[in-house]
Amino acid sequence: MLNACGYTQSADFIYGETTCEAKKKTWEILDKRHPVHVMQIPHKKDKKSMELWGSEIMDFKTHIEEVTKQPLSTEQLRQGIDIVIKKEKLYVG
Repeated sequence: MLNACGYTQSADFIYGETTCEAKKKTWEILDKRHPVHVMQIPHKKDKKSMELWGSEIMDFKTHIEEVTKQPLSTEQLRQGIDIVIKKEKLYVG
């Protein structure tokens, strides 16, 4: 199944998030064939949810460092976020 997809063949891991039950199931299935890192996305913007989100970001950073065997600075993280935001704007218009 995944051998037909160049993206999974070249990826060190697949990032997933928990915005719906279908996605949660998708990551569960993919994880049987390829490394997956799933982030819990809070549904609220209260203090507890923001603390969860901060924790998820730090866990993701740690995961990237483990996979790449390189430290990831705050500046590198910001640059990566900026790149993703610019790409999203190009797609949305």
